[in-house]
Amino acid sequence: MNQLSEMERLIDISEELLQLNEQTIGYQKISDDFLKICGAKYAAFNLFDEDGKSFTTMAITGDNRILKKVSQIIGYKIEEKKWKYDEIMAEKIKAKTITRFHSFSELSDKVIPTPLCALIEQSLNIGEVILIKISRKDIMLGNFTLLMEKGKSFDKEILAEVYTRQLGMLITRKRAEDELYHEKTLTDAIFHSVPGMIYLYDDKNKLVRWNKKHEDITGYSSEELSKMSLLDWYKGDEKSQKAVLEGISRAIEGGFGDAEAQLQKKDGTKVSMYFTASTLDLEGKKYFAGIAVDIMERKKKEEEIFFLSYHDQLTGLYNRRFYEEELMRLDTVKSLPLTIVMGDVNGLKLINDSFGHVMGDKLLKKVAEVMTKGCRVDDIIARLAGDEFVIILPKTDAFEAEQVIKRITDLSLNEKVGSINISISFGYDTKDNEEEKIEEIFKNAEDNMYKKKLFEGPSMRGKAIKAIISTLHEKNKREEQHSYRVSELCKSMGVALGLTENENEELKSVGLLHDIGKIGIDENILNKTSELTEEEYKEIHRHPEIGYRLLKTVSNMSDKANYILYHHERWDGKGYPKGLKGDKIPFVSRIIAIADAYDEMTSGNNYLGALSKKVAIEKLQENAGIAFDPYLVSVFIEKVLGRISEL
Repeated sequence: MNQLSEMERLIDISEELLQLNEQTIGYQKISDDFLKICGAKYAAFNLFDEDGKSFTTMAITGDNRILKKVSQIIGYKIEEKKWKYDEIMAEKIKAKTITRFHSFSELSDKVIPTPLCALIEQSLNIGEVILIKISRKDIMLGNFTLLMEKGKSFDKEILAEVYTRQLGMLITRKRAEDELYHEKTLTDAIFHSVPGMIYLYDDKNKLVRWNKKHEDITGYSSEELSKMSLLDWYKGDEKSQKAVLEGISRAIEGGFGDAEAQLQKKDGTKVSMYFTASTLDLEGKKYFAGIAVDIMERKKKEEEIFFLSYHDQLTGLYNRRFYEEELMRLDTVKSLPLTIVMGDVNGLKLINDSFGHVMGDKLLKKVAEVMTKGCRVDDIIARLAGDEFVIILPKTDAFEAEQVIKRITDLSLNEKVGSINISISFGYDTKDNEEEKIEEIFKNAEDNMYKKKLFEGPSMRGKAIKAIISTLHEKNKREEQHSYRVSELCKSMGVALGLTENENEELKSVGLLHDIGKIGIDENILNKTSELTEEEYKEIHRHPEIGYRLLKTVSNMSDKANYILYHHERWDGKGYPKGLKGDKIPFVSRIIAIADAYDEMTSGNNYLGALSKKVAIEKLQENAGIAFDPYLVSVFIEKVLGRISEL
């Protein structure tokens, strides 16, 4: 090939390089073309990594059969092989574009053993090796390694330099294009993955650019969005339109604006959005851009927090904070006469102790419901504390306040929680003139309520005790029968001991109530027919204390409460709950213990089954002086059981 033909061929190849544009560079073709230009026997094209510390053989050209043989000799494929850049070699070729090596060994003995290099030279029949750098602005991009046929010298330096310069420009351009493409891909990914609507509006409020989230949130297609203008989202919603326009005005005036508005979706539903906007000047045109995020969940949480800050979590009524703020607001001449009604739920502690706090909570909710039904729309009802409620009645005199209280009381008579009737003690006072202090009105209402409670409370607690017994007996007929039998046995003991009629009736009453604390024990444990576990025994052992707490709240049952607390104590001090010993145990409690144990043994109220009267008596005798008062055991056997036998 003459010089003119070589130049024409170079021009053709150069044009092909320029036309590659953003396509993937065909490294094999480049290597093939270069081989033809340079007249080498073999050519390898190596591309450097961007950090310049290593390079990869992207293509190799020549006799493929021989090249495969070389790969077998060295033990790996040369194409796509990554090589560490030799810094000594780098220094050697630093000042030149083209470097000549007398042999393959001179170039490669640092990475391929010398014997193998000699074998490769022989297999390929090669002599000198030419290394031609590909660089751009002193940045190493790659190189060509030319293997010349043995005895042939390389003489195409000018052609090689021209070609590698053009190739350097192509690689640089391609890397820049790749970087731009990567940046665009990354920017688009971020643009479309942001959890909000990104938008760009022109100076006529027309939507000109948006992300995918816009379509997801609004339900509009890309084509539909291209026809949308700013206020299309807020048709018929003047408040939202105003908020958005004010936000844009702030952006125009100060560079940034924001707003909260209700955006209308394609299906007609609305979503609360928070918008930001900033102004842009692009090529002489005015735009504003921003992002809108869905704040429905945030608004919901804010509303929940606001609600909880002013409402009682259990009943949904207003809380003390709201009551105090509202009372200050209403303490004006316009609200006179202003009445404050205080209400206290009777028996809440009793119900909590007997049925548990779940039942107590149900009672409080029912009270709130009854109060709401009995009050007027503008009346303010609040729960101040555990069992205390307050009602503010603006423009309400004493007569009208009594009507409100009567309505609530009448409604409560028809309501029950479980077997417990609702009972609320009320007290009120009215502010009739501006000079009266609202604090005094509240105190008077509270005092009046406590006076009413002193009168109504004991009666209510007595009714509650009866209701508790009824509930226990309804749930467990075995307990009901057991309680009545123990009651009769206790009264019989009183007769046998020569006690007074009143004392005998007291014994009968205590016998009936002795297991009232079992109302607070899991029904499954009470009804269990097999032996109890250690944990279940611990639970059962709580019933004397529960019964004590219940009865202690009723003024005329204080003594009974103590008797019931100690009815499982033992004569030897090994009982529960206090471990009392001997005559330290109340006399009545000792009687209950014997009657209770005897009935448990003979009625079959345990997993062992019923014992005969004879065996039960033997058990009592065995435990006299250990579990039971020995004197009372003898009286019980001789006079109570003996009398029953005679009957």
